[in-house]
Amino acid sequence: MNFADDVLLASPYYKKHDKRFQIDLLYKRTDRVITVCEIKHQNSKIGTHIIPEMQRKSALLKVPRGYALEKALISLYGPDNSLKDTGYFHHFVTLDDII
Repeated sequence: MNFADDVLLASPYYKKHDKRFQIDLLYKRTDRVITVCEIKHQNSKIGTHIIPEMQRKSALLKVPRGYALEKALISLYGPDNSLKDTGYFHHFVTLDDII
């Protein structure tokens, strides 16, 4: 995602008493951006069905004042064309990117 040198914190994030709210991976960066990553293990490309889940999680996350929020999808095969076309995610990471 090209921000390795800017990372202050990288970890999963969850609320202690709310099992329905978990962010798979969250980056807090020196450039005052929070990147929320959804990790999906699915043997096909990911479609737009993921957007409502990400909207709910993003709404529940308390973003510090002065920070922007970005969204990333990490999955085996990436997004399908319908998800790409929405422009909802700022980053996509696939297995090919990692290897």
